[in-house]
Amino acid sequence: MILRLIKRDPAWEFTPWLTAAAAIAALFGSRYGGSIHGGSIFGALAGLVMVLFTRAQPHRRVTFFEAALPIAAQDLLLARFLSLMALIWLPATAVAAALLLTGSGEFSGAAIAGFTAMVLTVGVIIVLSTRIEQFAAPVWANLACPAAAALILVLTLESKHFVLAATLCGTAAIALGVLTWKRVPENFQCAPVGVAAPRQIAGSAAPSIPWWPVIRSMLSWQSAVIVPISLWWVATGMWLFAPMYMMMTYAHFQSSTRWTLALPLSRRTLLAIAIVPILFLLAFGTEVGLLAGYARQGRDLVHLGDPKHFRPTGTLDVWVYPAFWQIAPAGHVPVIQAPWGEGYQPEPIPLLGLTFYNPYAAGERNSLGFEEWQFARATSTIYGRPMTPRELAEGKAGGQTPITLRPRMQILSIGAVVAVAMIWAWLIELFTWHRLGRLPARIRTAVMYAAGLVLVAIIMGDMLVSSVPGPASHVALEGGLLFLSRHLPANLAVVGGVVLVPLVLLWGILDRQAAASEISGSLQQAQSGCAT
Repeated sequence: MILRLIKRDPAWEFTPWLTAAAAIAALFGSRYGGSIHGGSIFGALAGLVMVLFTRAQPHRRVTFFEAALPIAAQDLLLARFLSLMALIWLPATAVAAALLLTGSGEFSGAAIAGFTAMVLTVGVIIVLSTRIEQFAAPVWANLACPAAAALILVLTLESKHFVLAATLCGTAAIALGVLTWKRVPENFQCAPVGVAAPRQIAGSAAPSIPWWPVIRSMLSWQSAVIVPISLWWVATGMWLFAPMYMMMTYAHFQSSTRWTLALPLSRRTLLAIAIVPILFLLAFGTEVGLLAGYARQGRDLVHLGDPKHFRPTGTLDVWVYPAFWQIAPAGHVPVIQAPWGEGYQPEPIPLLGLTFYNPYAAGERNSLGFEEWQFARATSTIYGRPMTPRELAEGKAGGQTPITLRPRMQILSIGAVVAVAMIWAWLIELFTWHRLGRLPARIRTAVMYAAGLVLVAIIMGDMLVSSVPGPASHVALEGGLLFLSRHLPANLAVVGGVVLVPLVLLWGILDRQAAASEISGSLQQAQSGCAT
């Protein structure tokens, strides 16, 4: 019986693929030099926290259906607790095992993975013990626990007191678990204990909003977590992954607004209601990040000296942001030659199956004049006029604007972010395609898991295998936008039209796919503590 309840639990549904995804992230991190501080392991643990507190919903102890069964409340709570523990500890164990078995020496990463699982265990027990007599704990507990867990992890990482913190968390988990188990009632409360005071419903002259029920269904506490994080990511230049993260909100809209399918509304109208606000928020976040400089914070476009190339001579290499690299024709890097005849053949950089090179590089045997000439060429391309390093520093202090922040690039960047978001929305709709719904449940589940693991492998490889700082696909996107910016006319209206055409085509494809979607699965139950 306990096993059957565990298999019905939403946490168990996410456990297999999250475990596999965490293992893939750890393997890529250890294989390609991504340490615990490099982002890959933290990304896996952050995904675990997000799935736990947004999709598994640990504050909900039982569904109305489960509470109506002739099963003791302790058995229902035990099944719920075990499924949540599987969701926490199996991915954390996969991360630790992958780091230790690969021989990468990442014992600290394995220890942090285990400590994270221990902190989350304490948080889940606290959530489950809050208002133990009711169907669900308050929603604010789901928001407070991840924040508290993140604070504990940061303080522990800074203080290095892992043994003390782990001992305290383990003791707290055991003590809270025992106390919670003793407080479990015979049955969960499904209605208020006391008699509610009569309410007086006063009339209002204010006009009602017909769309308010739909808006209420779209607004949820999950969105309160996902939307701010997505906006911060897109403002700081994560133009590929921020839309993917934001589309989790769109997937939630699909389930929470399922009741609207019975209304006399077209699927096109429902699609617009769900996705247009998301696209507007992403476009707004992109523009704010570009205007405020967040998208370029901590990332120089050009500077003298490359830390990867130590040179005993006085000549420094001219480093430029990888989006300004060029593709070597036929895989052969040409020789960069100055007007007086001095030249240098840059190093080939293999990336995404192509050969790139830095056209502004200077060798250690080149003269100081060649280095200054290359730097002037780089600043002419990036800032519109040739400058020396001193002039560049003064220009930055005076608000010198690179071509990546000019109006035409802002239009292209916003269009690219919106297009990426629409592609992710199309993929979500594709997984609800009615033809896939006709497949047997096991085949459908296998296809979903396989697609999810392939996606995780692509993302990890994109971030870790590339020879450029940051995701290779992001650099390729920026390079493509710069290429378009250089070859489009100066008229901004023409640039806007060029951006609008693919967006209209993508909207047509998305609208057609949404019309063929079939949303199935269990309806979302109310998040209140008691049935009303």
